[in-house]
Amino acid sequence: MVRSPVLKSKLVRDNKAEDRDLYSGLIRLHVLHHAVEGPIFGLGMMEELARHDYRISPGSLYPLLQGLEKKGYLRSTEDRNGKSLRRVYVLASDRTQTARQPNSGTSCPRGRNRRF
Repeated sequence: MVRSPVLKSKLVRDNKAEDRDLYSGLIRLHVLHHAVEGPIFGLGMMEELARHDYRISPGSLYPLLQGLEKKGYLRSTEDRNGKSLRRVYVLASDRTQTARQPNSGTSCPRGRNRRF
């Protein structure tokens, strides 16, 4: 079967968009995971994500953090240390219980309770 260059180009473009969505979702989950553990801030999250081979620029991370705050997952405060000002994010208090308590029957530790 011969595919036209236009069709092949569209398939490649669609796959890249799907990969980008997955990548973005994984980064959001990683950020929320650390927010459950304690306060986070942009530069610290960039360094943590880099340790796990996620490449993200400040121009992508800070809007992501602001988006999570706007959706109600995070809350932020400004923390002043001398002359520098840092925005610190914590998990929203109404989301803490949900984040720390897994749904029964949906987790799959070590292959048990698989639903697929």
